[in-house]
Amino acid sequence: MAFLTKLDADEQRRLAALFQKRLEEEGGALFATIGMVANFIPTFFMVKVAQETLSPNTVAKIAAYMPVKKAVAAAKSMRMEFLAEVAPYSQPETLVEMIEALPDKMLVDISRILLAKGHYRTLGGFADHLTAKKLKIMIDYFKENVIDILEIAQCMKNQQRMIEITESLSDDYLLKLMQGISQLEYYALATKLAQKLDIRRQSRLMIKLDASDMAKLSHHYPVEVIAQVIKLVDRKEVELI
Repeated sequence: MAFLTKLDADEQRRLAALFQKRLEEEGGALFATIGMVANFIPTFFMVKVAQETLSPNTVAKIAAYMPVKKAVAAAKSMRMEFLAEVAPYSQPETLVEMIEALPDKMLVDISRILLAKGHYRTLGGFADHLTAKKLKIMIDYFKENVIDILEIAQCMKNQQRMIEITESLSDDYLLKLMQGISQLEYYALATKLAQKLDIRRQSRLMIKLDASDMAKLSHHYPVEVIAQVIKLVDRKEVELI
């Protein structure tokens, strides 16, 4: 592959165009082949071809077959905006190791761009496969954007993972989540949150909601939970928490 370093800009563009044409014609097996030989392709050339010639969809397919170390090295040299264009075409389950290996700042920067474009489904798909540690980092960084967090959670297949992490956050944050759930009318999330939180904590949070939000959420909470909350509030036991 040493000859690639000797090509001038015009020759690199022509080679890259040929590369894209072959991918469009042959697809499938060729993606796997390119992924396997990626270790032998200079990173600078791979990045140049990816960003200037290949479509985001094509890059996503190749990345699924690339060795993690090489994929991470290439990603670190790419523009965040381009990586954000690739993300919606990716299959998260095939890129878990690569995503976990990315620096936290890169993951945050890419997520910020995706959020700005409203790609909640893409972020939800990746959130389903992130480790709890990485997911917690993302929530901590974007926790002031409660609506965004809820939109991502709504798009997750395994929403319980998000609930388990938010459970460890402060009452003030959980109160914002509950208000956001009421605003967005994502009541299935409210039910899952109710099943996870300690009944005394739920009581403490419920009495801090305004009447409108409390009424909306109460209607979708399990009856037994609401009964226990009312009992604690009537006894004023919440004040002892």
